[in-house]
Amino acid sequence: MLNAVEFKQCLHSHGTSDTLTCYRADEGGEKPYRLLADALASSKRTVTTQLVTRGKEQLILIRPYENGLIMHSLYYANEVRTFAKIAKGENSKVSEDEIELGATLIENMSDEFNPGKYRGEYRERIHSS
Repeated sequence: MLNAVEFKQCLHSHGTSDTLTCYRADEGGEKPYRLLADALASSKRTVTTQLVTRGKEQLILIRPYENGLIMHSLYYANEVRTFAKIAKGENSKVSEDEIELGATLIENMSDEFNPGKYRGEYRERIHSS
């Protein structure tokens, strides 16, 4: 069971994350699940809450997606470095031609995201041991 901490305005209605989990309705929980999914979708809001798994607290976001609910793992503020303190190559000069070449390379290497072509090799090694 999750207790909602906050309801937030939803910025994106679709998308995926490397840390998301699809929720399903358990037996007897079909109506509350449907109510939450539909109410979140119609209000364009998300749920921010905490979840405890394996003895560890996690900050999570639950949002409507494809007529259901998915959960994204989030970071606590103390787990995130201030972006302003990260070196971003500000002193490097890049020409317009280099930027255009880089954009062309990215475009030529771009494809639709297919999560099925990626595998959790570390997890597979652990389970095969």
